[in-house]
Amino acid sequence: MKKLVFAAAALVMFLAASAGYAQLTGPSALSAIRDDFSSNGYTVEQGSNTVMMKDAAGNIVFTVYQVNSQTVTLTSVVAHLKKLSAEQRAKLQRRIAYFNYSSPVGTLWFDNATGDVTMEHHLNPRYVSPATMVTVAASFGDMVRTQERYLMQ
Repeated sequence: MKKLVFAAAALVMFLAASAGYAQLTGPSALSAIRDDFSSNGYTVEQGSNTVMMKDAAGNIVFTVYQVNSQTVTLTSVVAHLKKLSAEQRAKLQRRIAYFNYSSPVGTLWFDNATGDVTMEHHLNPRYVSPATMVTVAASFGDMVRTQERYLMQ
């Protein structure tokens, strides 16, 4: 019985400490990403809950959405693949499965109706600092460019 009480007390202390270390949310996370990327060669367009990253040619690389106080989503369409044969679709699905298994950032999925291959990554600003979000967003942008080239082969 004493062990159970001790475990419950430890859990309460852990949860109280975790809540105390919650990170900044909302505009501060988007502002940190906007500020970093605008000084690193991207054209940045900010909306009320979004930041869109564009390359030098004006193409959208990815978009960051503040979905709610606990979700920031990075998303990008990395390929438009229409009219795939069964063999090509199987090859694409194998590549997506391998990527999703091995990639440290981003999850790919294929929309059969549109032929779009989309990459997404979700972050919780209560547990991830704005500085870490900037680092993850940079890695996400690198993965987007890599997958754009790789999936089109």
